[in-house]
Amino acid sequence: MRIVLYEWCCSGGLHTTGIEESLRDVQGSSSAIVGGHAQRIATEGRAMLKSLAHDATRDASLDITVLLDERWDPVGRALSLPACVRVRKVLVGTEIETLCAEAVQADWTLIVAPETAGILLSRVAAVRHAGGRVAAPSEKFIALATDKQATVLALAAAGVPVPAGCVLDATEPLPTGFYLPAVRKARASVGC
Repeated sequence: MRIVLYEWCCSGGLHTTGIEESLRDVQGSSSAIVGGHAQRIATEGRAMLKSLAHDATRDASLDITVLLDERWDPVGRALSLPACVRVRKVLVGTEIETLCAEAVQADWTLIVAPETAGILLSRVAAVRHAGGRVAAPSEKFIALATDKQATVLALAAAGVPVPAGCVLDATEPLPTGFYLPAVRKARASVGC
């Protein structure tokens, strides 16, 4: 069975035009903060891709292809990928096209990407539109999961126990008497 592993940062998405602006809009941050946020996302992405590749090679029946940005790690050395993993270089400006081309030749594609600014949704939709099979929920589900508060409300409506939540402006404190401990996260982006 042929599996394609795509992780947005490692596969060229982090360098896509407009992504930094999208992250800045979602985060409400300066370029310096967005740059630091992007670096944290990239570090987490590399760790996830490396783990997925190594775990997948435990099953000898899987033929694993990893997509890697030619500017970052064109042969997989930084990830220390197993020798049995095939690396497909992603040329500058061809991230989505390369993903779709590999996905239609595979049995399954696994996409790891932030929900921020529709990044995950657009990659899943592109692969499905091209005729590839993605190990992912429906596009409607992904769109819902992009908004953390909407997700909590949908889960609660379905009878799933969820923690208390509320929507706050960036500088607004937690309401008096709010359940603690609490986690404060951007409503529509990765990180906290």
